[in-house]
Amino acid sequence: TPDFMIATSDKIKGYFYSAFGAKQIEVTGYPRNDIISNPKLYDYYLGFEQQIIDSITTKKIILYTPTFRDTKRYNRKTPIEWEQLNNLLKNNSATFLIKLHRNDYSIVMKEEFSNIRVLSSNIDIYPLFSKVDLLITDYSSIFFDFLLTNKPVLFFPYDKNSYLTQDRSLYDDYDKVTPGKKAYTFKELYDNLNNFLLDSSLENDVVKYPKIKDEYNKFSDDQASKRVFEKLLSITIEI
Repeated sequence: TPDFMIATSDKIKGYFYSAFGAKQIEVTGYPRNDIISNPKLYDYYLGFEQQIIDSITTKKIILYTPTFRDTKRYNRKTPIEWEQLNNLLKNNSATFLIKLHRNDYSIVMKEEFSNIRVLSSNIDIYPLFSKVDLLITDYSSIFFDFLLTNKPVLFFPYDKNSYLTQDRSLYDDYDKVTPGKKAYTFKELYDNLNNFLLDSSLENDVVKYPKIKDEYNKFSDDQASKRVFEKLLSITIEI
């Protein structure tokens, strides 16, 4: 049981008390999210993340981050027709980045595609958020952080029923906390991507988006690192 934890909002603080039983939880925001509000924090950084950004010349960048499944981590079938998707991307000057959980080995491209790239599972994708135009995910909590960009999220929960019964349950009602369009089949995914690439018509839910963003993120600035540091100093002084 940890002595001290940080959270992004009072709602998450309550979840953490339930899940971890920490003695003290402070709402500070996550330091990793500072770069979302202030991308210049990484201007000095010349690692793999910057190389990825520099190598992409398409007009649009789409990031796909499927969540980790406890089952089928090696042989899960993702219902995406890769060649058809790649043709759509080529025709609309878009790049499709795939970032898996470090323990997920399910998507291994058997052939190379010009506009689809599987990123190393060890890279930090948060510096890429400022360049990403659309996030695609399913049940990953990464979308709560991505909401800070005010950019659209497309949900692809193609295995929702099996995930909830065989992998993990969710704290919240899925449909109530996901402020974006949902695609349950590749055709629906393709159609939504096509609309987005043609005229960026994949709009945020103007009612749910800001509400959920605020529920899960008390702060939307670049001061989380400072708040955590100051809180740790006060704890040290108390000790």
